[in-house]
Amino acid sequence: MNPNNVHPDHTLFRATLSPHRSATPKQQTLLVLLVLATLIPAGVIFVVAGAWPVTGFMGLEVLILVCALKINTWRGLARQVIEVSRARFRLTRMDPKGRTEEWIWTPAWIQVLVVDSPKRKNQLAIRSHGETVEIGEFLTADERFSLAENLKHALAGARI
Repeated sequence: MNPNNVHPDHTLFRATLSPHRSATPKQQTLLVLLVLATLIPAGVIFVVAGAWPVTGFMGLEVLILVCALKINTWRGLARQVIEVSRARFRLTRMDPKGRTEEWIWTPAWIQVLVVDSPKRKNQLAIRSHGETVEIGEFLTADERFSLAENLKHALAGARI
């Protein structure tokens, strides 16, 4: 395919970024059941021994575990979508609540920046016309470097 014949709105690169979650909902349920299977017999022992308030705290721990797992799953709903065509570079960021932010720039003016940060190993950002937007905050350092290289390659293709 001749790159000069590519329609300006034809997507050259598209990436959907989302936080990694190591446990599926089924695995989370299994974890909670395993914790309950351990704590219920221990709670019975404490009640028989007369230390019944300990059982209440054990139940509170299970409740905190369930809440933490729900929050973790909910935060995993965040998404960032990057699209590159000859006509535009579009970054769409969706938070877990469904709120969406969108930036659209001309690919010729985009800079892909990988900056070392004291907080993390590196930081990936897009800059255009004095505006800088960090992307892939939840990615590993290697994933950010790989995404940066792919974006640079796609932008080079968009500028041909």
